Amino acid sequence: MTKRKLDLTFMFATIGLILIFAASASPIPTYVRMQNEFDISTGTISMTAVSYFVGCILALLVFSRVSDFIGRKKVAVFTILLSIIGLLLLINTRNGDMLLIARSIQGFSCGLGSSTLSVLIIESGLNKNENLVASIAGSAVLLGLAIGGLMAGVAAQVLPNNRNLTYFILVMLLVVTMIGISFGVETTELKKGAIKSLKPQVNLPKNTFNIIIPAAGCFIATWAFGGYFQAFSATISKSVFNLDSPLIAAIILVSYMAPNIIGSNLSNRFNVEKGQFIGIIGFVLAICLMFVSIEIKNMALYLIFVIVAGIMQGIAYSSSLNALLRRVIKSESTGLLSVVYMISYIGAGLPSFIAGKVSGAFNFYQITLGYVILVILVGLIVLSNLHINRKKSTIKD
Repeated sequence: MTKRKLDLTFMFATIGLILIFAASASPIPTYVRMQNEFDISTGTISMTAVSYFVGCILALLVFSRVSDFIGRKKVAVFTILLSIIGLLLLINTRNGDMLLIARSIQGFSCGLGSSTLSVLIIESGLNKNENLVASIAGSAVLLGLAIGGLMAGVAAQVLPNNRNLTYFILVMLLVVTMIGISFGVETTELKKGAIKSLKPQVNLPKNTFNIIIPAAGCFIATWAFGGYFQAFSATISKSVFNLDSPLIAAIILVSYMAPNIIGSNLSNRFNVEKGQFIGIIGFVLAICLMFVSIEIKNMALYLIFVIVAGIMQGIAYSSSLNALLRRVIKSESTGLLSVVYMISYIGAGLPSFIAGKVSGAFNFYQITLGYVILVILVGLIVLSNLHINRKKSTIKD
């Protein structure tokens, strides 16, 4: 494998991971307008997040290891193809059912990409700084969500009668990326037994058992609010701040997703345990203050605390991911990343599912308070486990 081909693979794998998540975020800022245009219910809009996360989890449970047997490149190309199909369905969406189908296909693409493209980034970045590679693998997802949301919001604000413009742009970029990956290098030696690999299973390397609980807590807490913003950014704009604007909805989504990359870079300044500690405390406090700003309807304060939460989630998530990756060998990385993203998607999908089911009985503010309480409880679990692990390591020393 030449350095040039590895660099080419690294670049297009990174772009591919960003773009499939940009595609998945592209319909979010226009949900309210789609509701009005196609008479889609609020319950259906809430279920879009569930459809998306079910697709993600299914891909991770069944297909996460298939790239070990048929190759990273082939699965990566298929992943991007699925993302393109999801966008084409969104272009032709005329009712709630089509929207749910499109979101489930996008979810499947993102679930498959979460494991395959992340591993492709890590394996093709072997000649690069390991902290940089881990930060890219950890932040590309949320960076993609931010880019897609912002693109869609700007397009819908400037060209309100051209709802599909963002989808067409993303389709073209994905086609170029798919071609780029096909010219890259295969980074793994193929194994036999592709059919057997489809048997649903969760493979957590034994060497990570003692640190998985605080890591899982960080994944669940941060992604729960990722799902919250994906489902409710347009609702926040309209219901809380009385602004029926796709651009404002996109800014709210981006304010949470984009600062993750800042947090990911900051996480390199701490050891992993300290990063988890600082990240989760900062995240819980920022989320609580965000809820206060919703109650007083102060948008400036709201955006400030959302940005702080985004930075803190980057610190907590990247520190947790680094803690796990450093415990495993290369052959275990696919299984580990599948578990990481499965935990993350469940953390995002389950609260979204519950929120959709109770939306008729509870108002938006009560649902938001439920999310805040969840994060506080998970945060306490993370802190207690970090304390226990620290005491154990002290005793050993």
